[in-house]
Amino acid sequence: METRRRLSEDGRPLNEVVAGLIRADIITGRFAPGDRLAEERLAKQYSMSRNPIREAIRRLESEGFVEVLPNRGATVSRMTVERARELLQVRSALETLVVRLAATERTDAQLAALDRIVSDGQAAVADGRYEDLADLNSQFHALLADASTNHTLTTIISQLQDKIAWVYVSKLDARAEDSWAEHEAMLDAIRARDAELAVGLMAGHIANAEAAYEVRHPD
Repeated sequence: METRRRLSEDGRPLNEVVAGLIRADIITGRFAPGDRLAEERLAKQYSMSRNPIREAIRRLESEGFVEVLPNRGATVSRMTVERARELLQVRSALETLVVRLAATERTDAQLAALDRIVSDGQAAVADGRYEDLADLNSQFHALLADASTNHTLTTIISQLQDKIAWVYVSKLDARAEDSWAEHEAMLDAIRARDAELAVGLMAGHIANAEAAYEVRHPD
């Protein structure tokens, strides 16, 4: 009952809230690619009826996180190399624009917030808390988008974050230290208002992520 009250008092439809919970469990790997998402089991897990679960699954299917297969029902989708590559191409175009703008538009308060996230990310790497890195990575890139002061760009980046986290979560342990060193270097370039350096570092950061993914998930 506690979960039911919390969800109801959230102010959003239950199917929207439970879609967020299932999506988060997919991104973090609690539900692995190919896992079956049985409505009855999910209803018990999230303490609600099957109707909002069914609606949430349809929503996640439209987003590409879930597949509904004949004679098997809903399962977690698999992120293919080609889909990851397409996503990273879009991300590269958007996020290089983000850091170019952030290098000239960022505030001292935004720099301080980015500093805190970088410190938290590096501490998580040092402690082996890889399960925390997907959220910290999303926070870092969301703060960069905010620092660009381009609201349309911020909205688009926000919509991509869940898919980006899903691509990266399976390999955070492989690239964690390098990734957060790259974050720190980008932040230093933005602090120095060196837009060209920041753009080059962001392009390299995304290229490194793409290369690492393809090594771990060959065609």
